[in-house]
Amino acid sequence: MNSRRHLLAALLVFVSALVWSWVVVDDPNPWHRDTATILAASLIVIAAFAVAGILIENSRLGYWLAVATIAAEAVIALLHRQSVSWYFGVGFLGLSAFLLSDPALGGWIRRRTSAAPVPAKAVALGIVLLASPGVTALTTLGIQPGRLGVLALVGWATLLIYARRLPGALLVARAGPPLLALGSIWLPPPGQWVWLVLMGLATFLAASSEVRLAIRPLIERGSRLMIPPELAPEEIRRALGKDS
Repeated sequence: MNSRRHLLAALLVFVSALVWSWVVVDDPNPWHRDTATILAASLIVIAAFAVAGILIENSRLGYWLAVATIAAEAVIALLHRQSVSWYFGVGFLGLSAFLLSDPALGGWIRRRTSAAPVPAKAVALGIVLLASPGVTALTTLGIQPGRLGVLALVGWATLLIYARRLPGALLVARAGPPLLALGSIWLPPPGQWVWLVLMGLATFLAASSEVRLAIRPLIERGSRLMIPPELAPEEIRRALGKDS
């Protein structure tokens, strides 16, 4: 029963993101149409990562991203004009927030950590890289967003390489944010300054040892050491039939 409520809460976060994406694309005001498209894409991407993080790994990052999605939708609701679709969005927003806050599911943020929790600064780096395009788009009202769409794709690619621990992941994670910060010259203010601050924060987080440990844990996989059967623990010998 609890797992079904868990599934419903996560999926409703994604449905709510889809509804609000439809709201801003259907009626972009007060944003430029290009900015609204980036904002809608950001909502869907963040919600998709949140659902995957919650349902597949039950991770802290998934829950934080779900909260970030709900917070972004609340800001959109405050800035967007009221319409029929707006009321639908508010309804889904309220319902997803209510289900996610269920104490039986761990409250807003899961209290029980996984067996090998991701370091806090690595989680924060993931959130910043994932949410920066959407946050920047939120602050870019009524004007063309410049090359924000390109910077968003590069930032998400950086996060994907890091999160999947692909070859060169640490180098990409540490070199990506400062390079992305330079891309602020292609953005109009005030989004330019918001993007610069967020990439500065990402650069600071990426330089921490915790980000390295998320790729190379303190305990590395070691080699096998053969020992005589009589030196093995009693329960292991019994399970293998060595102790009769």
